[in-house]
This record gives sequence, C-alpha cells and structure tokens, in this order.
Amino acid sequence: MCQADQHWEWCRWIHMDQFCDFEWVSSGSGIRQIGCDFPKGKVKFTGDYTKHQCGLLIRDLNAKDRGIWMCEVEKYYTGFSRRYVNYLG
Repeated sequence: MCQADQHWEWCRWIHMDQFCDFEWVSSGSGIRQIGCDFPKGKVKFTGDYTKHQCGLLIRDLNAKDRGIWMCEVEKYYTGFSRRYVNYLG
C-alpha cells in the first residue's frame, strides 16, 4: 500500500523492469489502469482513494516477485501533463 498525504492523479507501481500505472478519473469513473507490463491478471488496484491510498494486490506470487516494489504518486497540476516538474531557481 502506498499512502499519500493528499489526493493523487497518477500512481505507478514499479518492480524491476516492469510497471503498472493507474489514473484517477475525475469524471466519476474512479481509478483506471492506463498501462501495465505485468501479465494480465497478475496485479489489481486496491486501496481507498478518499484516504489517498494506492495499493497493489499481487496474485500467484513466485520467486520473480521478490525484491523491491516502488510506488510513485503524482499530484494533479492544472494545465500541465504527467511527469511535470516545477524547478525553482
């Protein structure tokens, strides 16, 4: 489970050279998976968006699933696309 301190728009889970992306769709349809390298059915979003959570349920664990799993969340910035970085200088 990845826990943010505020609402997020994008959440990405990374394990080794694979990833799975989720997006909050504000039009009322909730969370949708927008890209995933894992085999179909291997992972599923879990968590409560109202509590700022982005979790991953991993099915059929095996030795390849060992190691570090990283979570990245991004806040929505009006007028900017994903992976926007605001450099102050």
